[in-house]
Formats: sequence, structure tokens, C-alpha cells
Amino acid sequence: MLAAETHLPILAGLAALALGFLLERRRPRADGFQRWTLRLLPLLAAGTALAAWAAFRLVPHWTWSAARLAAAVRLAQGFPLYSGPDDSLVTGWIYGPVGALAYLPAAFAGEPLTALRLATWLNAFYFLVPAVIVLAPYFRAPGSRTTGAALLAFGVGTLLAPYAGWYSAAALNSDVVATTLGILSCTALVRGHRLPLAAALAVAAAWTKQIEAVVAAAQLLYLVFYYGRRTALAYAGWLAGGAAVSSGIFVAWFGAGPLWFCLVTIPSGHPLQAERFGLIAGTFTWTTGWAWALAALTRPWRSKAAADPAPAAPLATLLLLVAALGLPAGLLAAMKAGGDQNSMHATTYAALGGTVLLAGIWRDGDGRRRRLAQAALLAGTVYVTAVNLYRVVHHEHLTIHEPGGHLREAFAFAKSHPGETCFPCNPLINLLAERRNDPFDYGLYDWRLAGRARDRGKVRALLPARLTFIVYHEKDPSFELRHVCTDFTRAYQTGPWDMLTRAPGPTAPPPTNR
Repeated sequence: MLAAETHLPILAGLAALALGFLLERRRPRADGFQRWTLRLLPLLAAGTALAAWAAFRLVPHWTWSAARLAAAVRLAQGFPLYSGPDDSLVTGWIYGPVGALAYLPAAFAGEPLTALRLATWLNAFYFLVPAVIVLAPYFRAPGSRTTGAALLAFGVGTLLAPYAGWYSAAALNSDVVATTLGILSCTALVRGHRLPLAAALAVAAAWTKQIEAVVAAAQLLYLVFYYGRRTALAYAGWLAGGAAVSSGIFVAWFGAGPLWFCLVTIPSGHPLQAERFGLIAGTFTWTTGWAWALAALTRPWRSKAAADPAPAAPLATLLLLVAALGLPAGLLAAMKAGGDQNSMHATTYAALGGTVLLAGIWRDGDGRRRRLAQAALLAGTVYVTAVNLYRVVHHEHLTIHEPGGHLREAFAFAKSHPGETCFPCNPLINLLAERRNDPFDYGLYDWRLAGRARDRGKVRALLPARLTFIVYHEKDPSFELRHVCTDFTRAYQTGPWDMLTRAPGPTAPPPTNR
């Protein structure tokens, strides 16, 4: 059974289907594609919107979302974002600072659930902006509103369908910010030839997640091919200038030692799990194979329509080139112990590149090619909508009545026991309840995995002297602090909470799952 809050979207989808048939009746002379699109598009758009909403609303549900937002709260409260090689306070932030800055507006909320709900809106904005901007020109061609809407539904659907894209929508992380900046940089470079803006966005993408450095490399190759070495050298100058200015700012802000230690030393020390290669590479192949097949059939790199204000083939070429160059780095990042497919940014670039290529065929192709593109677009939109809705139903994402509701009771518990609680996998709780920056459990695991384990006595000294409760949520992935606080030997569960206390037991009631 679906929760009551899903009734309105379902009714909206039925109303949209009725509207589609009404529009079709008012345009009896439309060709076959237009007729079927007018019939199906409202329902497909409603299905895509429902699947996207079902993913976005999960942001407060995951422990990782709260841990990632804690980085923005640290910045807002003046705490250090990065741990140096000699620090015992491990925050676990091993990504560029732009990701934390991107969610900074949500950090000023007074309690965790509100902060994560604000971050949800920001995350949805970052996720949707690339598809909207890249596909916007195809709404402006005469008589193209219907196909433009189908393109947008297909584009958003193809971004959501792979696990890597869905995870970027459903949990806070740096990945969606990084790919958004990279895609906008490519768009600025191809449309309007805006070298300074494209360089600034590319540098910001690399300062969001390190593997996005491939964007600049792909752009330089693109410029050499389309415009020659002189233009590529000019762009390299803009990239170098942007990198120098941003490096100066961030080194002055965070310190060169902590930056290098967290962004290079720790990630490079994580071991690879080679047995995961087949699964990750196979998933990438079957979720983006259609884009590579389309590129092989159409060979978009042959087009040099630089005067076109919205050149489809060059933009598709650049996005697919970023995907190709970024695939090895993404595979390595996803195969590292503790990594996952959210590091496969190549999936996002390939999906959006293929969508742009399909849009260009529809707009610029001859009659037969255009009809084939229209048929592929409609069939593809039906397919990705079905895949996304199946995930929503199969995993029962909509049955969660209030994602993140457990954060409210955790926050209330921390507020009522100042100096007595620690939430090792969710530092957001005590940051907002007491302005206290605790060691991050999974960060301690990362450091140990990289051969840089912190001294347990020094980590223990960072925790409150009156510490009474160490609290984990049942979904928390790590129990590293148990090896630090060895005197907390009594463990029991109440609702979704795993409670650790000293024997003989707590002196106050634990949180309950209301």
C-alpha cells in the first residue's frame, strides 16, 4: 500500500492523461508521432516527476545526507573543514570545498530535519538545472514544444535511471554539484564560446570532486579539434588562472597541509576492490550503451556548426568525450574500499550527451532520420519512465511517511542531555544542538583504511567528559567509535537506535521511535 501522501501525484497523473487525450482531439491533423506524444507525454511527464520527487524526498532519510550536510554546518559555525596529518579530530571530508559551500544556505537552519529539507530543494535544483539548460533551445524551434517536453522527460529520466544518477538525487553528496558545474562549463564553452565562464565552472567542478579534472582535459581536446591550438592555448591560460586564484583562496582558508592530506593522501591510500570491476563496468555499459551506439551511427564529431547558437553535435561530442576520459577515474573511485557508483560521473555525462545527440537528429535530420529519432525518443521515454517507476514501487520509497523524522527525536534527545550524547555517524546532531564538532565515525574508518589510524586515546579526549550515550542509527554503516570508547560495554536497541552506555546502564530514558 502506498502512503496517503502519494494520492495527489497519482490523481495528477490521471488528470494529465485525460488532458493529453483532450489535446490530441483538438489537433486531429497532427502526424502519428505528435498524436502518440500528445497522448502519452502528460502521463510520461507525470511519471518522471513522480519518480524524481520520490528520489528527492529521500534526502533526509539517509545517514550520509546528514553527514555531508555537517560539512556545510562546520563552515557556517567556523569549525575546520579538513583534518591535518597530525589532527585527532577527524571530520572525514575528503572532497573539494565547493561541495560544502553549495549547501551552505541549509546550514543556517536551527535543527537537522529542517536543514536537510532545505538541502533537498538545493539538491533537486542542482540535479535538474543541467538538463533544463542543455535542452532549453529545443523548446524554441517552431512547433517543437511537444518534442521539447518529451526530450526533457527523457533527459531527466535517463539521469535518474542508473543507480549513480538516482543516488545523486536521493542523497546529499558532492557528485551532483560536481557534474552540474562540469556540464554547465561544457555548455558555456560550446554555446557562445565563453572561455572565461567555462574555465571558472570547470575549475569549480574540480574543486568539488577531484575526478572532475577530466572536464578541463576533454575541453582542451575539443578546442584543438574544432578551433585549433591557438584557441586551446588561450583556454588553457584561463584554466591556469582560475586554478591559481582558487588554489590561493582555498590554501589561505584551509591550509595547504590539510587540503593535500584530505584530498590526495587519504583517498590515494584506500585499497582497490578489483572484484567489483565487472559489476560497475557492466552497469555503466548497459545504462549508457544506447548513447555510444547512437554516437557510432551518427558520428557527431564530423559536425563543426560553430555558428549555430545551440549546436547539438559539438555539445554531444564534448559531453561524450568527458564521459570517455572520466570513465577510468570513475571506475577507480567506485572500486576503492568505501566507494560506490555515485563516483561514476561518466554515466551522467554519457546520458545527457546521448540526449543532446538525439535532440540534434530530431531537429536537423532529414525526414527519415527525424522520424526514427522521434520514434526512439518516444520509446526511450516510455522505457526510462517505466524503469524509474518500478524502482519507486519495488523499493517502497513512497511508503516512508516522513523521511528523516528520526532526526527530530535525536535532536531533542541531544538538547535534553547536553554534554552527554554522541552520534558518531551523524555529527550534524551535536553540531546544531550544542555547536560541538565531534569526530566522524566513518572518517576514522577512512583514515585507518588508508594506513593513517588516529591515536584512540587522543580521539577519546575530544569527546565530552560527561559522555553517557553513544547513539547509532540502525542504518549507520560504521561502528568505529566502539573501538575508541571501550568502556561503553552495554549495548541495546530502542526503536531504530543502537545505544551504547557504560554499565550498569543509563540514568535517563533513551530516545524512542514515535
